[in-house]
Amino acid sequence: MKRHIILLFTLLAIAVAYAAPSVGTTFQDTKTEADNAYQQKDYPRAVNLYERFLREHPASASAHYNLGNCYYRLQNYPQAVLHYERALKYNPADDDARFNLSLVRTKTEDQFGEASEMFFIRWGKQLRDQATADTWAVWGLVLFGLSLCALLVYLFSRPLLLRKCSFFGAIILFATAVAAHCFGAWQHTRATESQRAVVMQTCPLREGPSDSAKGSFDLHPGTGVRLVDTSIRGWMQVELSDGRTGWIEAGKATIV
Repeated sequence: MKRHIILLFTLLAIAVAYAAPSVGTTFQDTKTEADNAYQQKDYPRAVNLYERFLREHPASASAHYNLGNCYYRLQNYPQAVLHYERALKYNPADDDARFNLSLVRTKTEDQFGEASEMFFIRWGKQLRDQATADTWAVWGLVLFGLSLCALLVYLFSRPLLLRKCSFFGAIILFATAVAAHCFGAWQHTRATESQRAVVMQTCPLREGPSDSAKGSFDLHPGTGVRLVDTSIRGWMQVELSDGRTGWIEAGKATIV
C-alpha cells in the first residue's frame, strides 16, 4: 500500500513538473504569434494575441509597447495612449515608448500644456526615468558597497591626502547610493500602484464628485491624467498636465 502511495505522489510530481513549463510555453507561444502577426502587419490579429498574453503577463513592457503600436496603426489613439503609458509604467527607460506617446498625443483632441516646474525637479525626473526600479536598486547596492570601501580606506590608511580623498569619496558615494535607492523606490511605487489614467469616453471635468457639480469643460478620449483621489466610489479626482484638477466619472477612464 505504501509503495502505491509513493508511486502515486511521484507520478503527480512528474505531471506537475511537466505541466508548469507547458503553461509558460503556451503563453510564450502566444507572444511569439503576436510578434509575428505584428511584423506581418496583421494588426487586428496581433491586438487579440497581445491582449490575451497581457491578461497573464500584465507587466510586460514590450508587449504593451507593441500593442500600442498596433492600436496606433489602427487609428485607435486612446488605446494607443493607454498602452504606451503602461509600457513606460513598467519600463520608464523606454525612449521609443516615450517618443511614440508624445507622437500619438498630437492625434488626440485635448492639447494641454505642461505645468511649470523648477529645473532641478525636471532634471531629477529625467534622471529617475533613465532606469527601472531593479536597476536603481542594483546601483544603490553597488554605490553603498563602494562607500564602505572608501570608509575602510579612510580608517586604515595613513597618508593624509588619501584619508581626505577617501573620506569625502565615502560621503559622496553614500549620498549617491541614497539617491539611487530613492529613485528605485519611486519607480517601484509607479510600477505597482495606479497613479495615472486615460480618458476613454468624453466626460465633463467637474468641480466636485457629483453629477450636479459644475462642469468646467469636457475631456476627450486619449487624454492622460494623474490620479489624485479615488476614494469616492464612482469618481476620480484627476490632475491635468497643466496642473488643473477636477472630478470625472470613474467609468469614463481606464487606469494605467
